[in-house]
Amino acid sequence: MPLRLTIEDGLFRDAHGRQVTLRGINLAGDAKYPSSPDLPSHIPDKFFDGDNVNFHSRPFPREAAHVHFGRLKQWGYNTIRYIFTWEAIEAAGPGKYDEEWIQHTIEVLREARDYGFYIFLDPHQDVWSRFTGGSGAPMWTLYACGLNPESLAVTEAAFPNRRISQK
Repeated sequence: MPLRLTIEDGLFRDAHGRQVTLRGINLAGDAKYPSSPDLPSHIPDKFFDGDNVNFHSRPFPREAAHVHFGRLKQWGYNTIRYIFTWEAIEAAGPGKYDEEWIQHTIEVLREARDYGFYIFLDPHQDVWSRFTGGSGAPMWTLYACGLNPESLAVTEAAFPNRRISQK
């Protein structure tokens, strides 16, 4: 049965009209960063290599999904805010969609559904891009605006995490 909710008298209701209290968790903060290369943002090597990244195992590898969803269910959660970024979908360039990431996401979301989670998809965007102190837009969007991302750190127009940790 589809996990659909309606709102009646200010309350969430399931398909049988029962009140539903949502107990949610974000899945997951690391979804804003590539899984390959898997480098923390405070490590300078390859930070600005946004042209060769993928998010194929975010928020976690498919084969680990049952462990995470089982644990979340045991802890009483019934709702997931599923975070993903534009960069995850279209890192290689305009109109170049990462079909492997899309398929991975579909499989993870199906498993979440099988555990009975309500899912809120969050196409996440903070500021502009992880290269400008936020998250969301792919590297090619900076090039499209005529920006050199490495200049942002040098001029201190934006602070990547790696720059802050060096101060």
